[in-house]
Parts: sequence; C-alpha cells; structure tokens
Amino acid sequence: MVFMAMSKNCYSVPIGKKDVGLVVSDPKVHGDFLKHAVDFVVPEGTEVLAACKGKVSGVHIDSDEGGVSDKYRADPWGFVNWITIDHENGEFSQYFHLRHGGSCVEVGQEVEAGEVIGYSGNTGLSTGPHLHFHVAVENDSEVGWETLKIRFEESLRVVRKKSDFSEEERKVFLEMSD
Repeated sequence: MVFMAMSKNCYSVPIGKKDVGLVVSDPKVHGDFLKHAVDFVVPEGTEVLAACKGKVSGVHIDSDEGGVSDKYRADPWGFVNWITIDHENGEFSQYFHLRHGGSCVEVGQEVEAGEVIGYSGNTGLSTGPHLHFHVAVENDSEVGWETLKIRFEESLRVVRKKSDFSEEERKVFLEMSD
C-alpha cells in the first residue's frame, strides 16, 4: 500500500479562474520533495492569489534573473522570487518564480483566500513564465519539508507527463519553453 500525504486544508487555485489554462506537474522536474507541486503556465504579470487564509512568513522578491543555464541549476533557490504563507494544521503554501518586486504582501501580514499577493514572473530556474505552487509541511528530511497532494476547491486537470498533453496544451507548452 502506498501512502500519499494529502493537505488537510482545502485550497483555491492561486490564479484567477480566467487565467487557468495549462497546469503541469512533470515528475522529471518535480521529483522527491516537490513531487506534489504544480505549475500554472501563465504570462508574466498574472495576479497571484492567496490559496488559503493565513499569515505571510516569507517574501523574497529581489531577483530579476531566470533561465535554464547552469548558473540557475547550481543555485536554484538563489535567483527565484517567492512568497510563503503559513496556514492552519501546520501547512504552508509557496508561490515561486514571481517577477522582480512582484509581492503585494509583507512578512507578518494576514491574508484571506483569493487576495492578490503578487505577480507571476520567470525568475530562478525556469523554462518560461509560470507560477510554481505547492503546499507543504515541515519534516526531518534534508530540505526540512515535503509537499502534500493538494486538495483544491475547484476541479483541476493536472498534466503529469508530456505524452498526456492535448494538441492545444502541447502548443502552449512549446511556446512557454521557447
């Protein structure tokens, strides 16, 4: 029997409904502690929404760099902009690849689900503009946390491998990767 950790809290999609298009979670990219992370393929500047009420515990928005070169692979956390929000039940959500200066919140600020917290970008180790989102809990692993399978309020189709893309999704993905 395989145990799959699932979030106790229920989360909203962290972008506006009109912006939801291709949602990807490629095991080749999201392995190990990121295995339940999802990527929303959106243009830079898309509003990022708090997926659940909570308290902002981390903000890093000073990078204006991103790409797939060895520079970003060697230090994937050093160039990415992100926001962390703590929630009930010991869970926290993280929003990655935000644009430079792309936060509307500060550490210690209380936020409600659906509140604009920032703007998507293409910073850090990234193949193109998107929002990387995951929910996690702390543990005693090397990185100190693990992602949880996310219970979304909305029905969401998440593509797990490129062979599952529809023709339209394949076009969107290839445009993102250019």
